[in-house]
Amino acid sequence: MAIQSMMRTAMPFALMLTLVSACDNVNWGGAAVAIVPPPPKASGLPASAEDLAERMPEGPILFYVLPDKNGGTMVPIAEITGDSLTALHAKQDVALYATRFIQTNMRRGSEFALYRNGARVGTFVVQSAAPPAPNTCPALPHAQGTLELSAGAEQIPEFLAISKTHAPEIRRQLQFPLDPTRSMQVIAPILAEKMIRARHAELPGNWMRAMAQLKPFPIGNQPDPAFAATFLVGDELATGGDNLGYSVFFIG
Repeated sequence: MAIQSMMRTAMPFALMLTLVSACDNVNWGGAAVAIVPPPPKASGLPASAEDLAERMPEGPILFYVLPDKNGGTMVPIAEITGDSLTALHAKQDVALYATRFIQTNMRRGSEFALYRNGARVGTFVVQSAAPPAPNTCPALPHAQGTLELSAGAEQIPEFLAISKTHAPEIRRQLQFPLDPTRSMQVIAPILAEKMIRARHAELPGNWMRAMAQLKPFPIGNQPDPAFAATFLVGDELATGGDNLGYSVFFIG
């Protein structure tokens, strides 16, 4: 969102002096004050960086971390706003947004708590961060870093992460189902259809095939788990690629 700079009011003061014949005598003839608005901006001038400044997220950022042989890759998923997730994307200038996002949220040496199935299992430390490559979807920066994992977490294939300054201490002792229940399998497509229809998007031909992921996860210390669901229409679970299809991700 472009930020409009506040117009400043110019206030030139016209000071009138009256001199008399005696060289040592000076009389003030008073002061005239006029409030003059600034002249209109000339057309065709390039917009300043301030005019094009992208809004940065103000809440905690949820990240996705994928381990690799050099440590791991981390990409932002969404801004956490209350009990919701807000999408991250540039309004106008992708490069400016990515640069500011890295400076604010992905500096070298920044530490992030890693989570798996509701448990804190390690730390991700940023070594470097870079803006997205051209024509990449989503057009968000990514970071390379090192993983410091708890015992037994070495074989975990993926993590969620959040900055240690915002990371909650989760103490969960209740068990939750690792596999989706029948209720989740029924409710997830119903919720997805409502969301898709509200956006007047194309409905999938087969809901079961479109449901790429359905994953229970603990919420607080409640006996009933929540679930995360992903539906794909002409899309796939990968970054980059084409922009023809779309995906729906939600938490229930």
